[in-house]
Amino acid sequence: DLIGSARDKGAVFATITRLDGAFGLKRDNLQHPVQGGLAGLAKTAALEWENVCCHALDIAPEWRDNRAIASAVVKEVMSTGPIEIGLDLNSRCTPSLRSAPLPEGSIHLNQIDVVVVSGGARGVTAAAAVELARHSGCRMVLLGRSPQPAAEPGWLSALENEADIKKAILAHEYHGQNATLPEIEKSYRSYMANREIAANLKRLEAIGTHFSYYSADIRDYEATRSIINEIRQTMGPISAVIHGAGVLEDRLITDKTIDQFRRVYDTKVKGLNNLLRATQQDSLKFLVLFSSVAARMGNKG
Repeated sequence: DLIGSARDKGAVFATITRLDGAFGLKRDNLQHPVQGGLAGLAKTAALEWENVCCHALDIAPEWRDNRAIASAVVKEVMSTGPIEIGLDLNSRCTPSLRSAPLPEGSIHLNQIDVVVVSGGARGVTAAAAVELARHSGCRMVLLGRSPQPAAEPGWLSALENEADIKKAILAHEYHGQNATLPEIEKSYRSYMANREIAANLKRLEAIGTHFSYYSADIRDYEATRSIINEIRQTMGPISAVIHGAGVLEDRLITDKTIDQFRRVYDTKVKGLNNLLRATQQDSLKFLVLFSSVAARMGNKG
């Protein structure tokens, strides 16, 4: 409807939050930080919806003159210009990117510290976990949705090319069957996930890291709590949590289903809440969260 209206007469789409009047960048105590995700939605909508005037507005919560706020909101929503606008009683701001040097400092972790890493056996999170272990010598506990890695079948172990692997899957797993492309793709992804996890665990082993891998769905609090309790009993208190687990369900906004949204959102947000609840008795030295560049720049699809 918005896209159709944009073609005929014009259309606006806006998200309005009350973080701190500067999208949380004032670093004050934020009462509702989950609202921060809405700016990423507005920036993505601006990329996907041609001619729809998109804005993300953040109103300072201490500004309480509703009539003045409403007037300011209408003025901004109906005007072209920057997508992100922060509003306070006496100020208007737009965040911008600037170059900055890497921060200096030390990572105060050592061989007795236990670091829990969600999504830590695959992707960029695994790469970061390996480097952290190499740098600090800390003990590493990796949580992932995939099962414990298993030895590859003989017909697969020597293959590297995607097309060759899929042909082999068809020949060995679906011999004499009418396998569909999605079925073959699912088997391929499963084998590749197994291979990637096994390779990353070997990297940790090669640098002498004390590590464990648990297959877990961090959206399930009881399962997460049980694993954290087991870790605490066998390895000691948790020193750091790195939350990198994520699910990809990329779609255009108009094509996204609520179930796809929930799988992505719950893994990040509900997963984080579960990890925080399960480690609330631990004195964490570090809490590290992996987000997406889409939150800063927006991302079509």
